[in-house]
Amino acid sequence: QVVDVVSQVENEEITVKDVRRRLLSALSKLFPDSRGEATRISKDDFQLLLTTADSARAINDLGVDVVGLLESEDFIFQDNNVGLGYTTDSITFGAFMEAVLQLRGTN
Repeated sequence: QVVDVVSQVENEEITVKDVRRRLLSALSKLFPDSRGEATRISKDDFQLLLTTADSARAINDLGVDVVGLLESEDFIFQDNNVGLGYTTDSITFGAFMEAVLQLRGTN
């Protein structure tokens, strides 16, 4: 039983790392001057990234509904430093990945 849990955790980590790599690759194809994890993603960039086939497949592989993710744009771009209902113009790739992982299996 413990071995099964460890195996599931390892498979989960491999999947997340693979999807992160695939999304970073898609990001660099769309925006050659991107800076990996530190890349800032605007709302327009977000929509463009999610509507490319490679990105959509990668996100789907995590069990996240791409349409639901697009509909969650205001949640993802919420500026918690200002207060509820305020949005920010851009987020880091890391924040984007955090949001994607939070939405797994919830939409």
